[in-house]
Amino acid sequence: MTITRTRADRRRLAVAAVIGRPGSAAKDLDEREPLLRNRAHYAAFQGICVLMLVDLGYGFYAAGQPDSGSLLSAMTAALFVFGTSLPALWLAWRLPDDDPEDFEGVAPA
Repeated sequence: MTITRTRADRRRLAVAAVIGRPGSAAKDLDEREPLLRNRAHYAAFQGICVLMLVDLGYGFYAAGQPDSGSLLSAMTAALFVFGTSLPALWLAWRLPDDDPEDFEGVAPA
């Protein structure tokens, strides 16, 4: 027997998965990690602003093309997906490698 047998159960699980608690993981971070997270979000915000300008320019170009709605929506969707990954990309690019000594004596997963 599964817990998602009824529509009400599935909706309850969907709402619980979507709402979450913003900042609930912040209590598990050390004193350096919130600073890095905030810096990454600020850099990503600047990047998203640039992407919005690119999207606006493409919108002006696509307005004169046939089927401009689908062209613009495809470009906006691509920039949205790329823009939402910018904080993770920023952190991956800027953070140094982990210290190998931290993993001594730990069995590989």
